[in-house]
Amino acid sequence: MTVSIIIAVKSDNPNLRQCIEACLKLDYQDFEILVLPDEKIGLSYPKTTVIPTGPLTPPQKRDIAQDKAKGEIIAFLDDDAYPVKGWLNEALKHFLDPEIAAVGGPSVTPDTDSLRQKASGLVYCNWLVSGPYVYRYMPKAEQKVDDYPSCNFLVRKSVLQAVGGFDTKF
Repeated sequence: MTVSIIIAVKSDNPNLRQCIEACLKLDYQDFEILVLPDEKIGLSYPKTTVIPTGPLTPPQKRDIAQDKAKGEIIAFLDDDAYPVKGWLNEALKHFLDPEIAAVGGPSVTPDTDSLRQKASGLVYCNWLVSGPYVYRYMPKAEQKVDDYPSCNFLVRKSVLQAVGGFDTKF
């Protein structure tokens, strides 16, 4: 399966570069990276295409990218998400079942983050803050959900197109 990794951003920044570098270390080879900043930026990474969009919202940028994506699977990341080496292999296993439309994973604070960043991540891991959605921030057992953040989210391109892309009102 070919995967298109889509990263909607405002501008170039150190997080974006760290995200791309983590993607390039994945143990899966059949992917492209589409970066959608407001303005043209100079990135010279392999497998990476920059698509300047103007000042659009993230859902609008994601819709533009999914139309240009070559992959059967669209993987959405935020610029401050740093996938682990086996990320795509683990996620793509689920798509062997044709009934699976999308797969998401938690937003886990990296071990390399500062104490302040880790404290912020722990706040979201608390049931008092996130309630029943705490699974969005810490690894838990697999479960079916009807809503998931797009910072670590994979979906079949055909399904995304069938539903008309993202609701760009948000």
